[in-house]
Amino acid sequence: MSTGTNDREKGAKKVSSRNALKLTVAAGGAAAAAMGLQAAQTTSAQTGRPVREVYKGTWQENFAFSPLIKAEGGKTLYLAGVGIPHDAAGKVLDFEGQVRATYEAMRTELARAGGTLDDIVTMTVFVNDIRNGKRFTEIRREYFKAGYPASALIGVSAFMDPDMKVEVQAVAVVRG
Repeated sequence: MSTGTNDREKGAKKVSSRNALKLTVAAGGAAAAAMGLQAAQTTSAQTGRPVREVYKGTWQENFAFSPLIKAEGGKTLYLAGVGIPHDAAGKVLDFEGQVRATYEAMRTELARAGGTLDDIVTMTVFVNDIRNGKRFTEIRREYFKAGYPASALIGVSAFMDPDMKVEVQAVAVVRG
């Protein structure tokens, strides 16, 4: 028969990654460190912007996203779904062209409220062909220099515009 202490110790070692993420959010940096997540912090004193703490994971880096972002101070911006399926002449863009045009449109919208792409703390990406997910993350690396936002990549069967291949919805935190 095992002792209660041994059972508790065993239970502590069997924390699922989902529960570990909940623990990280609840307990902050200490739990993140215990999970092997590293925090990179930009302070408002350094940049004049809100504090944005990026907790880097292990496998998440391969997909250009962070499992956890902590943002303090500032104002929250909610960017509606952005997808740019056509160029200025009306020609349908390929997947890579749509991703790049989408990021440029996001950059323009965020700038209207004093933000940048690096202010994005989370994004939800919708693609009509999940096989493009790897290419999406390769392109995302080019646009985020201050750490990757938290993110989800979701495959969908269709968009409102049948030419659309990708749409991105995001939340950013900017100086108040």
